[in-house]
Amino acid sequence: MKRKRGRRSSGLLIALLLVAALAGAGWYLLHRKITIYLPRQTETAPALGVPFAVAIDRVDVANESRNVVVSGTVEARTSARDTELGIGAPNALALLRQVEMRQWRETCTTATCEYALVWSDKPIDWHAFRQRSGHENSTPFPFSSQRFLASGVRLGAFNVDPVLAAATV
Repeated sequence: MKRKRGRRSSGLLIALLLVAALAGAGWYLLHRKITIYLPRQTETAPALGVPFAVAIDRVDVANESRNVVVSGTVEARTSARDTELGIGAPNALALLRQVEMRQWRETCTTATCEYALVWSDKPIDWHAFRQRSGHENSTPFPFSSQRFLASGVRLGAFNVDPVLAAATV
């Protein structure tokens, strides 16, 4: 009975930590300003000159192919949402689901082995342990780590690639 209760409490702890992390990420994303430099200079692109700031309220075709800087609050038409867990945050550009599970880890020297409960983002194979009894790890993970992106991301009149916006997270 104790083992089942321990697994339930570990699962509950994982779920609570996940919800707290997602809520914190959502609050952070909601209250930040982003500056985006467009377009990016690459080794293959010709020099685009010194970047200059432009207003975000309209896109000026005269600035096409010029190195400009836009700054303001990024907004998403549809916020990032973890549909599997039903979690989202208003105007979130990205949600990151980082999954870890508390598992047994074996550390052996030539003479002895020690076992410790650790948090790991990958399953630890307990079948190869010298002492398997009492050190079983649950597999597979109930969820996987994932990144969820918003759609319809805009910076004023500018469309922003959701991957580029989420890269600032």
